[in-house]
Amino acid sequence: MAYDPALLSGALTRFVRAVFTFQRGRARALGLAVTRARTSGSVTFVQRFGSALQLTPHFHTLVPDGVFVGEARADGARPRFQALDPPLET
Repeated sequence: MAYDPALLSGALTRFVRAVFTFQRGRARALGLAVTRARTSGSVTFVQRFGSALQLTPHFHTLVPDGVFVGEARADGARPRFQALDPPLET
């Protein structure tokens, strides 16, 4: 991944999709109707080096701790943000 930007981008895409899938699943378990296109958003910084300047590409990703419920409608109604409980450690 360190030398192949397409591979790094693909790994990041799969990671973020997995997080969003996890969030949608938790929301559905609570009985919330979650639209796929407006589940959430994220911001990622790709760091390529560790503290000793060794080559260790990894991601720092910020993801809201919730999902958007509902859909935008012509009457002006907009999705609302619904916070989710943090994941439990196992």
